[in-house]
Amino acid sequence: MTPVPVARPVTLTSEQSQIVGFDGKQLVVKAYAGTGKTFTLVQYTLAKRDKRFLYLAYNRAIRDEAVGKFPDHVDCKTSHQLAYAEIGRLYQHKLMPNLRVKEVADMLQAPNWRVAADVIATLNNFMVSAERGIGPALFCAADDNSPKGKDRTQYARMVSQLARSLWEKMIDIEHACPMTHDAYFKLYQLQQPDLSRRYDIILYDEGQDGTAVTTALVTSQTCGLVICGDTHQQIYAFRGARDALDDAALAGAERRYLTQSFRFGPQVAAVANALLALKGETRPVQGLGKADRVSSSSDFRLSSCPRPITFLARTVMGVIQMAMYFSRKGIPLALIGGEEAYALCPLENAYWLSRGERARITDRRLAREFSSFRDYVEMAEETKDPEMLRTIKILDTSRNLPQDLARLRQNLTAADAPLVTLCTAHRAKGLEWPWVYLMDDFPDVLSPDLDAEARDQEINLLYVAATRAQEHLVLNEQAEAVVRHMARQRRRVPA
Repeated sequence: MTPVPVARPVTLTSEQSQIVGFDGKQLVVKAYAGTGKTFTLVQYTLAKRDKRFLYLAYNRAIRDEAVGKFPDHVDCKTSHQLAYAEIGRLYQHKLMPNLRVKEVADMLQAPNWRVAADVIATLNNFMVSAERGIGPALFCAADDNSPKGKDRTQYARMVSQLARSLWEKMIDIEHACPMTHDAYFKLYQLQQPDLSRRYDIILYDEGQDGTAVTTALVTSQTCGLVICGDTHQQIYAFRGARDALDDAALAGAERRYLTQSFRFGPQVAAVANALLALKGETRPVQGLGKADRVSSSSDFRLSSCPRPITFLARTVMGVIQMAMYFSRKGIPLALIGGEEAYALCPLENAYWLSRGERARITDRRLAREFSSFRDYVEMAEETKDPEMLRTIKILDTSRNLPQDLARLRQNLTAADAPLVTLCTAHRAKGLEWPWVYLMDDFPDVLSPDLDAEARDQEINLLYVAATRAQEHLVLNEQAEAVVRHMARQRRRVPA
């Protein structure tokens, strides 16, 4: 007879024990990078096997990972999966990733592309908000060139009215207007579903990057709520993310902290703490991982690197340019998220459009929407679309893009064991690597030209990037400047 294996007792830190033993109604957990947040939540659910849990994940990748970690009495879903089962499936025939300016302009007979872009921005603002209707207060311009003063008030009224019209077309199952994933989730939230019928406790993960619409949904429930995240890892404000950890609806919640990181040691922790201190944070992260090292990019040589290394860039353009650089040298490389994440195929299609070789364009929508590359550039400049502007810039810097992309793909194909991995800092969130190199396309967070909100977002992004390293972190000039600056600040403070 085969003996039944006995589960080994789990050792918890004092911080983790306080969370696992929580038995109240609402709990906010502020967890620094690498502090075992998911492990702690799993132990929390194991301690309450008689409860039904909903683990609400930020994205599909986190959800898929969670399924393999949480016990059977925990349903792991993204917010969109939750809404799709009830509402999204009804719109399956017209679901699209996003709205396109040209289509919206034609559908609404908008006077120009900029108005259409502002209508989309305003509608997107509504869909991530907790508001129940679209009014001028939700007006959101796609760029800074919208009218000012009294003209702005009138313009906002006109744009919000068009956004309401677009919303009505989207939610009409019979109308040809595309439905987006954010739209059916907003519709789901507006219907005020009662999740307490199915679940006793909701675990809301990555709360710092949640949207107001998701926060409104979970805080309106009568069941228990545990919301987790790291305020300093909020990096999606540009998508409408709002830090739910300090939401007014959670004013009465108990609070716990996870500050002991097992991902890295004291050297990387020192860099992280310099960045946190720059924001005014007084609670430091403790690096309890194995011995680590921090060095300068000026001292780094890829040829002397003893193991694969991950390069983290601030921008997609930074990843693409570095990928082309390494591929020209024949270095095996990998792109986190695959080439689709960096829009290499759309980039190549734009190249053929710019050369007037329409027969080589594989994207029929692109060919249909733009009769010439001049039209493409005109829309990009008028709407300030970041992806289109980035494409134009890359085309300006690459003389033979198809050849560069073919060489890049060849090196990707051969990258079963890549020497170099490339990723944006945004996409790196939640991941970790032994060796990490911070590229130099991050802005100077010490610059007085950055406003307070933009400055904090950029510090957060540097913090996320730096804390992906487990053993060796290679600093860029921007991170080095912060470390030096905070060292000077500490010396000025009297003991």
